[in-house]
Amino acid sequence: MPQTWTLLEKILLPGNKLMYVSLDLCPGSQARVKIYVQHRGATAADLSQAASIVAPDIVGASDSEMLHFFTVLSGGSEGPYEGKGPMTCFSFTADGEDVKSEVAVYFPIHDYASDDAEIRKRIETYLGSADEKVLKTYQRALDAVAHRPLQDGRGIHAWVGLKMTRSRGSVVTFYLASEMFGVLPKTL
Repeated sequence: MPQTWTLLEKILLPGNKLMYVSLDLCPGSQARVKIYVQHRGATAADLSQAASIVAPDIVGASDSEMLHFFTVLSGGSEGPYEGKGPMTCFSFTADGEDVKSEVAVYFPIHDYASDDAEIRKRIETYLGSADEKVLKTYQRALDAVAHRPLQDGRGIHAWVGLKMTRSRGSVVTFYLASEMFGVLPKTL
């Protein structure tokens, strides 16, 4: 997979930080290498461009979806995102010399909203065009973990991810935190 590093070098520019390397510990061609990059001060267009460098065959058709994802979840901004930096994740599998890539983008939504009630509205707005089951699954999960009124602060929601795959199309993932360190204060 050395050819993949050439692509990643185009993304690891000043302001971007290699955060994690993940290796699947399984035999065969299904094992993945995943690279997570944090992008400080990036715009939605910057993140879409980074994703398309590594997986142009997947991202090209999803470019407008990715821009919509960041704009809705940030509360209407196309960036630059000056709070906690969004992340990209590049996943690679190899079958001999054939390397396949997939990409996911992650938005740290808790850094860009005043409270969890606002975050819920944004996620529901974004999921409004999705399958009704997806929206209901999100709502049930949030209702199950929320142990306080959502408008009292931030911290239940952490990240929202959008993954572009060959086999399943676009997949939305939301990360709910336990507030182990307490409720984050509301922001203005």
